[in-house]
Amino acid sequence: MLVAMDNDNKEIGLIGLGSMGTNISEVLLRSGYNLTVYNRSVDKYTHFNDNDKVRCTSSIEEFAEKLQQSGSDAAIWTMLPGGEPTNNTLSKLSSLLKKGSIIIDGSNSDYTDSVSNYNRLRDKGIWYLDVGVAGGPDDVLKGVAIMAGGDREAFNKVEGILKTVAGGEKRYGYVGKSGSGHRLKAAHNSIFYSIFPIFAETAAAIMGQAEGREATEEALRLLSIAPPITNGIPEAILGAFRKHELSKEAPKVTVSRMVSSYVDDAERSGTPLDITKEVLKSYPEMRDSTKIVYSGAKKILTGH
Repeated sequence: MLVAMDNDNKEIGLIGLGSMGTNISEVLLRSGYNLTVYNRSVDKYTHFNDNDKVRCTSSIEEFAEKLQQSGSDAAIWTMLPGGEPTNNTLSKLSSLLKKGSIIIDGSNSDYTDSVSNYNRLRDKGIWYLDVGVAGGPDDVLKGVAIMAGGDREAFNKVEGILKTVAGGEKRYGYVGKSGSGHRLKAAHNSIFYSIFPIFAETAAAIMGQAEGREATEEALRLLSIAPPITNGIPEAILGAFRKHELSKEAPKVTVSRMVSSYVDDAERSGTPLDITKEVLKSYPEMRDSTKIVYSGAKKILTGH
């Protein structure tokens, strides 16, 4: 019979200290967890200022050794880019972790990769959850949506951790078998990428029409609070404008592989997302002014 992780011990490993991972560490520390952390760039460790609740490690091997010193089942949250960085790290961990350990993969991985990782780790006796984290770095500190896929038993073992990072009841849930968490996150992201250019295009037109910076900022502010479109996108556009984070030259804009794969899979399964697909196809054709607004606001929302 499986039991929940020891809540009195409250030990967890964290791999990946980008903007999302760093804020997840803050939430866990604030909730009384002790952390063993690994990040490829050790300069990120200065964030912890010799916090005695954090053990910083210099390699995956040292990370696994220190995390498992207590002898209890290890819980690890990985917050890395999807694809090769996540897959390679999980492959290394599979040979270093003891049976009964559990990995919570918070990446934006393609769900097919997640199913492959699940099968590989299950063969080694290691539990694996693919967890979609819906929200940006700032949202982590206030509350995000946590979407967990994998074995229900694994979800039960680390439910307390998921609840902590999500920010409370009803902000997290178990959504099905392996791959379901990252597939649902892909659905979330496909909506995000589909509507974002519309906001960016409209905002760019407003900036071109308004008389002066003060009038432009006021127009963007009113747009950001006007029902029924009030949400993070117009607020981020306003934030990028206020912070002078709109570039002079148009950057390249792309749709993540996670999103394009999700849309393609929906078509193959007989549930095509025709409108979403048309919007996503328009990304290369955005006007330069739209690309500038889009990229500046996206950096605020996602950290990249």
